[in-house]
Amino acid sequence: MTQVFKNNAYGSLSAELSAVGTLASLATGQGARFPAPTGGDHFLATLILLDGNGAESAWEIVKCTARATDGLTIERAQEGTTARIWPAGTRIELRTTAGTLDSFTDTAQAAAAAPVQSVFGRTGTVTLQSADVTGALGFTPLDAAQKSAANGIAPLGADSKVPAAYLPSYVDDVLEYANTAGFPAIGETAKIYVALDTNKTYRWSGSAYVEISPAPDLSGFATKTGVETLTNKSLTAPTVSGGTIDGATVGATTPAPMTVTTLMQKNRIDANWTIPNGINAVTIGPFEVNSDVTVTGLGNSTWRGL
Repeated sequence: MTQVFKNNAYGSLSAELSAVGTLASLATGQGARFPAPTGGDHFLATLILLDGNGAESAWEIVKCTARATDGLTIERAQEGTTARIWPAGTRIELRTTAGTLDSFTDTAQAAAAAPVQSVFGRTGTVTLQSADVTGALGFTPLDAAQKSAANGIAPLGADSKVPAAYLPSYVDDVLEYANTAGFPAIGETAKIYVALDTNKTYRWSGSAYVEISPAPDLSGFATKTGVETLTNKSLTAPTVSGGTIDGATVGATTPAPMTVTTLMQKNRIDANWTIPNGINAVTIGPFEVNSDVTVTGLGNSTWRGL
């Protein structure tokens, strides 16, 4: 049931209202000034008695539950007032009452204090649980205290990525820079630094950047200097005088030109190498010997010709 209202509703009785009467008749045409409640709705009106000077001297609050043209169906003596006889001409107004204002406050308080009556099919007085909240939301809210905390949740940076400070070292252990000048003044151990201009890699030794596994330097090999890529072309072999091959001493000689393939083949003696007296298989080990190699003083050694 709802209390209804209408602004500036007033009128006067067209006939006397007894102390037990339930129908207040208004002057012709005045009924339209008041609401017409239905379906259990109602409004409150106040009957007012005026003295000879026009001052209000008595009041009765009534509850109107229906209106038919100029007739009001009423319930008497509301909010502590007393039912009495009201003569014709008595003024009646739709006024705001203390009970009306209290009902607004009570309704708001009751709504705030009332327990939930139904949660996910549970009725009656229901105590909310965390599962009820997450079930209604469809997700588990993030506890703000967990953000950036140990055993909590890593935050996202302005680029929507996890900052490096929150990543384990191995995730960020290769760092690229335009050149070595761009490297940090002080590096970190267990990190690899790449200079993109040379594609060389470095590590931090604790005091300086050290290149990792640099390419072998063939400086001075034949007529080439610096780092050289070898191809299968003719090279002039170095002159060996009193040197060794696999730990065995060889005599002075001036070898003929050899190819890279021949030069790099282990345990091979090519043309014009001289094997001196006293060198045997036990000392020098097995060799493949070219057909025009001069072998002197073999002793007990055995050589396999090509």
